[in-house]
Amino acid sequence: MASESAGKRLARVPVKRLAIGLVAAFALGVAVTLQVRNWHALGVESGGSCGSGEGVSYGNCPRGSTLMLTLSFLSLIVTVPVAFVALVSGLKARLGLPVLAVAALLGVVPGQLLFGWLHGDVLETAWAAARERPSGVQGEGSWLHGSTVIRARFDRLSAYDLATGDVRWVYHVPAPQVLCAMSRGADGGVGLVGYGKENDMCSQVAAVNLSNGRALWTKDLAAAATEEYLRGLPPQTREQYRRPGGLTVPLSLPRGTTPDMVAVAGDVAVVQTDRLLQGFGLREGEKSWERQADERCRFDDVAGGAGQFLVEVTCAEAAPKLWAVDPADGKTRWEVPVPIRSTSANVTLLSASPAVAHVREGGQRGIDVVVSLDQSGRILATVEIDDGHRRLNTSDAGFDAAPVRGLMVQGDLLVASAQKDRGRNDLQAYGLGDGRLRWSTRVEDIEAVQAERDRVLVLVDGPRAPDLLSLSLRDGRATHLGVTRFRWLTSDVALYSQGGRYVVVSEDATSVDAFPVAVLRVK
Repeated sequence: MASESAGKRLARVPVKRLAIGLVAAFALGVAVTLQVRNWHALGVESGGSCGSGEGVSYGNCPRGSTLMLTLSFLSLIVTVPVAFVALVSGLKARLGLPVLAVAALLGVVPGQLLFGWLHGDVLETAWAAARERPSGVQGEGSWLHGSTVIRARFDRLSAYDLATGDVRWVYHVPAPQVLCAMSRGADGGVGLVGYGKENDMCSQVAAVNLSNGRALWTKDLAAAATEEYLRGLPPQTREQYRRPGGLTVPLSLPRGTTPDMVAVAGDVAVVQTDRLLQGFGLREGEKSWERQADERCRFDDVAGGAGQFLVEVTCAEAAPKLWAVDPADGKTRWEVPVPIRSTSANVTLLSASPAVAHVREGGQRGIDVVVSLDQSGRILATVEIDDGHRRLNTSDAGFDAAPVRGLMVQGDLLVASAQKDRGRNDLQAYGLGDGRLRWSTRVEDIEAVQAERDRVLVLVDGPRAPDLLSLSLRDGRATHLGVTRFRWLTSDVALYSQGGRYVVVSEDATSVDAFPVAVLRVK
């Protein structure tokens, strides 16, 4: 009898009114879902507040939240009374409320889908290594080798399995020495590290097998530098230095943490000190060749690439030079002075193959450009750091032994963030063949950038729950990969990717909520 009575009441309600009520209840379900999901995202991703007011910035709001909260709130103002009037009053509460509830529940799934479309994917933290001790210790650099990510600190290298976060191996720097150098690349599964006494000479180099963390070979640079110094002295003078308690050899070795002191190209490792440039077999450690700096000259930095080393050479009262060195025999393929008007400049080697360097000359009329060179050392193109309309970011980010470059070379492109008029920020790419702008994409609040083979990864939107974007290297088109759920990301980081995993390596991993390494994936 009850069901029969309900059916009669349903039949008495006009079809148009019933349809309006059902649509309103469905929209009510969508709106409530959007409200719940957005307020939850606001709490998780923005700490409960966002935007700005009274001159105070509370950070960026979750992606799409402003639009969704506004539309869903306006929708609630309309749908709540319409649904109740059309269904509850029309069907009476006993039948109208269940019908309203069912129709609203049908809107939950579409609401979830709409939220996901406007907000984007969420990148869950698959795993994060525990924060470090002691306080103040920082990462020195990192490598990605296959399914392993390696992070360096002053006393060790730690290798993590990308899938599980398990520590695969640890290489300990021999005590009491500390890590002071690190190769940027790890070709052939071998990474180079330098170490020495703290705040003293970086006097030892080791080649580490990244499959198991074992040292393949080590070299004593102090011994080689001593022999190089004594080689030019008369025999009697050499004996005075070699005699116990005799004269002290003034060694010309780098002191403290020294980036770009070691490099890898193919199966050759190169080690640079002020006076010597030495090539070793990458795996066996046999010396392949040796170059001595000319009188009143010194080697400053070295970079390795596909089939070539690029070396900066500085001489007294002359402009710095760039050498392209053959890894096989150490011979100079070409050498050119950097294009400056004076005799001194700061040179940063950005790539060995192709040969690219950032040249910054002092003084108000000094040049500040990125230069690219062809296979004969001829300048192909120059890109001004500041062209009057925008300024490229040249600052390295963290990791003293192997900093993350602000200027990145990928293929035939130079990639960098640029600050434009009125504080606008873009990510830009320039052709190394002609120096022309290839693309420029607006990207605000950049936290980290990493250029890969066919894309550029960018963390944006502030330190709390930053978004991860992918920009096509071909045309700069941006794709939203997902929002992270990091509570706070206050450290400089290095980014890597492998398959569907995204690796974040932190320089500082000692504060609350910090981590040395974390791996993200789409939830």
